[in-house]
Amino acid sequence: MLNRSVGDSSRRRVRDRRAAVGRFWRVLVIVLVAAVGAAVAVVALRALNASRELQTLAVFFSVFLALLGAILLVVTESTEPIGILGAAVALAIGVVGALNYLEVIEPDPPVGCLNSDGPIEASVASDKTIVSSKATALSDARRLLLPGCTLKFTGYCIGAVHGDAIQGEDVREARWLILDDNQGLIASGDTVGTIDPDIKPSPCPGGLNPPGSPVFASAVLDSRAGLARLDARAERAAYVGFAIEQPGNRWRRLGWDRLPGDDAPMVFQVPAGTQQGARVAAATCIGVQRHLGHEVILALRQGAVTPPKTSPTVRQPTYADAALAACDAGLPEPDAGA
Repeated sequence: MLNRSVGDSSRRRVRDRRAAVGRFWRVLVIVLVAAVGAAVAVVALRALNASRELQTLAVFFSVFLALLGAILLVVTESTEPIGILGAAVALAIGVVGALNYLEVIEPDPPVGCLNSDGPIEASVASDKTIVSSKATALSDARRLLLPGCTLKFTGYCIGAVHGDAIQGEDVREARWLILDDNQGLIASGDTVGTIDPDIKPSPCPGGLNPPGSPVFASAVLDSRAGLARLDARAERAAYVGFAIEQPGNRWRRLGWDRLPGDDAPMVFQVPAGTQQGARVAAATCIGVQRHLGHEVILALRQGAVTPPKTSPTVRQPTYADAALAACDAGLPEPDAGA
């Protein structure tokens, strides 16, 4: 009898250990499933632009209900409802805290900013920066942003031409940055950042078709005056840029036509020694140093050119790429004016 009792006791201990191990693994699986489900719920709510509070509540209740069911299902030996409820609440709070720490739950943006995501990053530069519903100057304003906010954008589109908040109205921009989740658009000129040249324009509300190649009508050189009269136009561009070919396969900037949609020619100083037949490029620019690869080249022909009313001395950049030189900005020489 003693041996049978000892054997029964040993078998019960083995069964109890196996049952305990089984309960442990079932609880672990349910906890992991609950955590993954909570993360999926947060991602879905973030996609719907839900508030941080709603995300946190969704995580808490999804984990709480899952863990409560797990405890009631697995820990059948416990008959204390307060203990079961307390364990579920504690575990749910723990999961919420972990997701907060890992920033799965989206943090609140600073005052005057917003949360966004995308491959383009830029900071708000103007105290009058608004989130617009369309890429037009008169579109509905959705909200006002404060300077210094760092935002991310999914891409950009071509829209109404506008000035640059830092460099002034003379520096033109045609790009509008696109916020994710249909939050709106921000004029690129109101931000400071860099857009990868490999990123091409995308469609957007109120957007325009990207500009094509400029119509380069004429290029006249007055070699005695050291001036060139260039006539080109490009619809929907921020401006038309011009550059002249130099020795060594280099291109030197000449200047911009800031009204690319009109038919008025522009007059620029040319480098000393420029002769008839020198090649000049006209490029379609959508922003400083930004073009879409559209340039047209003409050879200068001799003719009379009327000097402009003002002709500031500008230090002009040179590049191996004609369009890049044409779309870049020049630097006024000291005491030379704008």
